[in-house]
Amino acid sequence: MGYIILAYSSIGESDKALNSLRRSVKVQAGNKNAWYMLGIILVEQAPLDMWYGKIMNEAFDAFQQAISIDENYGEALFYLGLINIARNHPDPGKEQLNKAESLGINLSKRIKKKDGVAFLENGKVVMEYF
Repeated sequence: MGYIILAYSSIGESDKALNSLRRSVKVQAGNKNAWYMLGIILVEQAPLDMWYGKIMNEAFDAFQQAISIDENYGEALFYLGLINIARNHPDPGKEQLNKAESLGINLSKRIKKKDGVAFLENGKVVMEYF
């Protein structure tokens, strides 16, 4: 399933990827990777400066589902932490990022800083003066 989802996403067919993932998590609710991939596709669809709204709320919920299945899922913790920080919830966000880093996620490679702004490689702003 994962390769098909990534293929859809890489050729600009993110709607097909989303539909496949939404079906997948209904059938395989205990699949942490499906929840994580759903969150990733949703984050990629949200506008660059959008950390609120229906799309990001669904992404937040998907990452939370992945973590409820595996509390040491570093990738999901990373994105959940970013969303919390961007939503002005720095304490849980920093805690999640620190845990992700302790699980092997290299924050300095994933979060870029320039002129007092922290952002991801895709250009999505995380927070000013992070």
